Amino acid sequence: MEKLTHQPTAWHYDDKDPLIENENADAIRFKIPKPPNYSVFKSFLSVLSLGLLTGLGIYFYLLLKDQSLWITLPFLFTISGGGIGFLLELYVLVTGTPFFMMRSRFTRSIQMLRFLNISPIVTTIFFFICSFVIEDEGLRMAVLYLVGFGAFAMGTVLYLGPPNPLIPLLILGTQLLQLVLLLSSGMLGGPLYMVCIFLLAQGVSQGTAFIVGTATPMKSFGFHVLSSISGALLYLAVREALKLDPSWVASKTIDWAANPLLKWGLIFACFMGIVFAYKSTPKTRNIIRSRVSNAIWSLQYFLLISAKRFPNPKNLSELYKDGAPAPSKLKPYYQQHPEFLPEALSIPSVERLEGNVTALGTLVKKAKGAFKVIALLDHFHRRLMSTFL
Repeated sequence: MEKLTHQPTAWHYDDKDPLIENENADAIRFKIPKPPNYSVFKSFLSVLSLGLLTGLGIYFYLLLKDQSLWITLPFLFTISGGGIGFLLELYVLVTGTPFFMMRSRFTRSIQMLRFLNISPIVTTIFFFICSFVIEDEGLRMAVLYLVGFGAFAMGTVLYLGPPNPLIPLLILGTQLLQLVLLLSSGMLGGPLYMVCIFLLAQGVSQGTAFIVGTATPMKSFGFHVLSSISGALLYLAVREALKLDPSWVASKTIDWAANPLLKWGLIFACFMGIVFAYKSTPKTRNIIRSRVSNAIWSLQYFLLISAKRFPNPKNLSELYKDGAPAPSKLKPYYQQHPEFLPEALSIPSVERLEGNVTALGTLVKKAKGAFKVIALLDHFHRRLMSTFL
């Protein structure tokens, strides 16, 4: 038999593992695969880049905290994502598994929050750019509804998974759309040309960061350094616009008080984003259904089915509080009676297994179709005979 290997993923078994034979099957059957081995120094650089991103985000937010929410939201989400990532990567570094964020249920849940944070960062920056370009308040409101819809749809897929190949394309497409809007706005030929230059550079920087990705510590370092540059360029664009016209931010801010129904429209758009993600991504839908089922139905099923046999079920910690359970002495048949197995135990291959399994159903469908045709011909025959007779 072949050695236990799993490639090309980072999880793999040692190449020196012995062959799986009867005498050592127990020793290696449940052997835990080795985690990926990343450089401590490179992982430390990734942590430093996250600290830089978080620190700059806090600094720029404090400089702009008196401005409208649409100005500060990109920096707030940058602070949250960078801060969570800094703490998580520092934790896995000091606990002996550098840059291995998927090692436990806790670290995986934190990592999924980082994935979720990508969606509001991308969409709030997109609305940030559109607010510079679009003058009409009604059109800006429509873009805000679209941004809310997209943020919740993309965030649902990013958080719940599994990885969807359309998400990177949507993110990069958003970056390209920002550049197209800026170049076609005419800002380069007006007094806001420096603002436009800063925003164009920001789009290039952020788009490059997403292309680089965070698959390895050094790629993560490059991603967060480029994202820090992107945040600095956003701040410079706002500062330049405020220098030219201090009332510019107020003129671009949507007046929610004038029409309270606008907020409900935004809430509805965000909710529909979740519904769209649920309907359009079957794998994400299955994850949502399984989580809801596990949270609601499992306990009810246990109480309904097992109530008579276990009127007062106890926790395992209580059952085994006096000591760990003794290992079972039962062994698989091939280990208990190896003398009856001169050949390696295996499952024979069956050709066209799927066709054999579904053969009966196929025959039933054909028979039903044939009887329907016969019934139709019999109906016309009876009508024809009744007409002539």
